[in-house]
Order: sequence, then C-alpha cells, then structure tokens
Amino acid sequence: MEESVIQQHLTHYKQATEMAREELAVLQTKYNQLQSQLLESQSKIASQEEIMKNLKDAADRHKEKEASQESLISSLRERNYNTEQEMLSITSSKSFMDMRIQTLTKENEEIKGKIMELDIKSKQYFAECNKAKQEATETQRRSDEFISALANKVSVNVAGKADPMDYIISVVDACLKDRDHLKNCICALEESVKLYEVECKASRETVKRLATDVEHEQSLSASRVNELNSSRQVSYRSIMQLNNT
Repeated sequence: MEESVIQQHLTHYKQATEMAREELAVLQTKYNQLQSQLLESQSKIASQEEIMKNLKDAADRHKEKEASQESLISSLRERNYNTEQEMLSITSSKSFMDMRIQTLTKENEEIKGKIMELDIKSKQYFAECNKAKQEATETQRRSDEFISALANKVSVNVAGKADPMDYIISVVDACLKDRDHLKNCICALEESVKLYEVECKASRETVKRLATDVEHEQSLSASRVNELNSSRQVSYRSIMQLNNT
C-alpha cells in the first residue's frame, strides 16, 4: 500500500518536473525572443540616434552655410557699393586719370629705354664674361704647359697629382733643403781643409826647422870630423918625427 502511494507520488513529481521543464523551455524561448527583440530595439535606437546626430550635423552645417551665404551677400553688397562709389569717383576724376595715364606712358617709355640700355650692358657683360672664360682657359692651358715643362726640367713626375704645382714646389723645396745641407757640409769640409792646410803648413815649417837643425848638426859634425882628422894628422906627424929621431 505504501509503495503504491510512493509510486503515485513519484509519478506525480515526475509529471510536475516534466511540466516545469516544459514551462522552463517555453520561458527560455520567450526569454530568447525578448532578448532578440531587446537587441533589435537597441540597434534600432542606436541607428535612430545616429540618424538624429547626422540630421543635427546637417542642420548645423546648413546653419553655417546660411550664415556664410549671408556674410557673402553682405560682403557682395558692400563691394557693390564700393564699386559704385569707385565708378563715381573714376567718372568724376577722368581728367586726373588722363594725366596719370600720360605720366605712366612717359614712365613706361623711360623704363623701355632703361631696359634697352640694360640689355646692351648685359650683352657687353656677356661678351666680357665669354672673353674672360677664354682668357682663363688660355691661362690654364699655359699654366699646364708651364707646369709640364717645369716638371720635365726638374725631372719630376706629376701624373695623378691633385695639385702639380704644389707638388713641384714641395720637390724644389726639398732640393733646396738638400742643397743647403750640402752647402753646410761643403763649408764644414772647407773648414776642415783649411785646418788641415794650417796643420800642414805648421808641419812643413817644423820639417824645415828640423832640416835646418840637421844641416847645422851636419855642419858641426863635418867640422868636428875635420878637426879630428887634423888632430890625427898632427898626432901622426908627431909620432913619425919621434920615430925618426
């Protein structure tokens, strides 16, 4: 009996659960539909807001355009008024304008004369410039020939040198330095030769003095030899006389 009641309760609960699930599914479907409608409504509202913003911007631009057109119309009216005033002024001052035209015509003629004069001077300057260029070219050619001749004269190879003249000057400067060095060496040698000559002269004088002394000694020796021979002869004679007696 209790099991039957429990079974009935379980069946009732199952049915209630199924009904709740079905209702939940229905509610979920309605919720999804409402969510979709909400998103669609929000999208429409955003689109309408964008349209309203664009319309507002268009209205603002239209207002600015109207203000600009009004300002332009006002400016055109002012310019029209100023033009009318200028026309009146021009009409009333025709004689002044005629005088001004004559003055401008005269100034124009003077300017034309100055232009012709400047054109003549420009041609002269152009001719002088061409002449100067030709002279510069000729001078450069002569300079190159002179440098080449000078290089050949001093036996210097200037091929490939950026500044041949500067290179030649440096070579000549080095040669001059070598010449000065050789001059100094020659001067030193000349001084040495002079000292040697002085020493040789002193040596010759010493030799002469020694030769004189030797000759004097030789004379003395010869005199002494003669005296010795004379003494020997005297002694020999004395001995001979003693022997004879």
